[in-house]
Order: sequence, then C-alpha cells, then structure tokens
Amino acid sequence: MTTMPAPGTCRHCHCTEDNACRLSEGDTCCWTNLERNVCSNPACIKAESARVARVKAARPRPLRSSDIHQLIRRGNRKPKKGRAA
Repeated sequence: MTTMPAPGTCRHCHCTEDNACRLSEGDTCCWTNLERNVCSNPACIKAESARVARVKAARPRPLRSSDIHQLIRRGNRKPKKGRAA
C-alpha cells in the first residue's frame, strides 16, 4: 500500500510545483484535484482513473432494501419441529 503524498507532489510521477512535468505541447502540468496530488500529465490521469476504479471495486456494495428484508426473514424463521424420541 502506498502512502499519501504531500500536497504539491503528484502521486504517480512525483512531480512538484517547483519541478513540473513538461507536456507534449511544451506546457507544464497543473493540478487536476483540490488535494494537489494528481497532475495533468495524461499518463497520471490514466493511472489515477485506474486507481480509483480499483478502490471502488474493492468496496463492498451497499445493501439494498431487498437484501435487508431477506436477512430479516432468515433471522425470523422458526426452527423446524422434529419428532421427539
């Protein structure tokens, strides 16, 4: 697991405000989020999209109301009566 970079450092290419990436057009990169940890380099944007997708996939999906009702019904079932010996 990676640690969270300090604000002002890109989590993917590690550029900083003082040492910004040079983009193909000759411009320098800028920050794409308020936390200032993802720059506008296309490779960094793609890597961040993949990271966010992995994080979302790892989260359990929230329970729907039908799931909750099904769990309640399972918990309220009476045990089956067996024959006494």
